[in-house]
Amino acid sequence: MNKSREYLLRRHNNDYLKLCIINEANETSDQSTIINVNIVIPLFNGGDIFDITLEYTNFAIKKAKELIPMLHVSVTVVDDGSEKPYAFPSDKSHPDWNIVRLDKNRGRAFSRNTGLQYRTASKYTIFMDADIILYPNAISDFIREMERFSTQNRSCITCGLFHFIYLNTLNKNKISFDISNDFRLNCNYQENWIGCENDREFIGAEFNIIKDTAGWSKWPASGKFGPWTLPNMVLGGLFCVNTHHALSVGGFDDRFSAYGFEETTLATKLIIMKGSFVVPILGGFSKHIEEENGESKRNEKDRLFRRAYDRYFHEFMKEPAIDIHEE
Repeated sequence: MNKSREYLLRRHNNDYLKLCIINEANETSDQSTIINVNIVIPLFNGGDIFDITLEYTNFAIKKAKELIPMLHVSVTVVDDGSEKPYAFPSDKSHPDWNIVRLDKNRGRAFSRNTGLQYRTASKYTIFMDADIILYPNAISDFIREMERFSTQNRSCITCGLFHFIYLNTLNKNKISFDISNDFRLNCNYQENWIGCENDREFIGAEFNIIKDTAGWSKWPASGKFGPWTLPNMVLGGLFCVNTHHALSVGGFDDRFSAYGFEETTLATKLIIMKGSFVVPILGGFSKHIEEENGESKRNEKDRLFRRAYDRYFHEFMKEPAIDIHEE
């Protein structure tokens, strides 16, 4: 009998560190097999920042190929109904880079599912947002960690962390990838983060999530660390999954195409149905470029977030799902 996603998520043990210690001596990697990777980037009305994104993405791809010679990386940009369809600048065009154009704006969940299905033969899919500047070793760090679990026939989600900055503070020619203000490293819980009234008890509390949970490997058996569940750690638009596993669980839930919890739906399904470990990548911190939104835009984002929060916890998580232990 199928149980709810909420029930099944609490059965997941994310102690990947114990697994790695046990199997470290037995790990081998086939250096003769090509590893195909698809980078999926949803784009809507992209501007100058996206050209910078592609420049650093290309640099990270070149670095990854130097470190992992059998790596083959493709880039799939899903133009989500932009008012002016995006075209690659001539100096950023590449035979393995493609643009998939949608006839109208459908949201990131639909766009990401489109990109996921575009290259189904890829072993791994990296999802990244159009306003992210990758640190140089990001792709190689992601793939090496994914391969470490693959050699043990284990499923994994690798997640990047960020330094969030405003566009007007970005110096393209002098970027440091060693600093981070990502809440998953350290934060004081803010009032505008609450998704429900019960979260108010955490306002003002300091959290060091990665440190206090040993990189999420010691996630509480209750299912929550403060106000967060483990799938909430997969956010911000930079993470890598096994392509076949993501396709087999149905990709992202398109009910979350507006704002909030989109990444969380795929992470939840992978954890429950594939036993995926959720692993932070801490080799560097990519830049996440933010807009300076006015009060009205912030209020609208808060409203959409709380609506997505309610839908995730009171609708999506209550639905039945396949238990990996009963497959």
